[in-house]
Amino acid sequence: MAPKIGRNQPCPCGSGRKYKRCCGVTTPSVGEKPLVYEGLEIEEDDGGGLFLDDLLRLSNRVPELLRSGETHEALRICHELKRRYPDDIDWRDRFAEVYEAQGDAKRAAAHYRMAADFARNAEGFDPEYIAWALEKAHALDPQPGE
Repeated sequence: MAPKIGRNQPCPCGSGRKYKRCCGVTTPSVGEKPLVYEGLEIEEDDGGGLFLDDLLRLSNRVPELLRSGETHEALRICHELKRRYPDDIDWRDRFAEVYEAQGDAKRAAAHYRMAADFARNAEGFDPEYIAWALEKAHALDPQPGE
């Protein structure tokens, strides 16, 4: 049996992000076999499918829209995330992704820095995510002292 990975654990791809916000965007329907990523079985909830609440469903729409080139709709979803979940990291992180996709490096970097600051001051975030977000920000818009 493959070791299990929970949706809040670091993604096995090495991005530094939580699985639910990285490779966990594509999820099986209830009744399908669990996802396996490089030998890791993805933890399921009691209902037989991956647990996805409203926040995650909304947040996970952003990378889906970006993959299909729908940056304006992705931006609209980011605003909706901010409105509904102002105290969560998702809107900060997703805005960064959208602005990066649009080629707006300064705005993307600002949101990656906001996400890193949020993660630094909240419980449950891996230091690797903070480092990853700050590296992204620096690569997009280097700041003195970084």
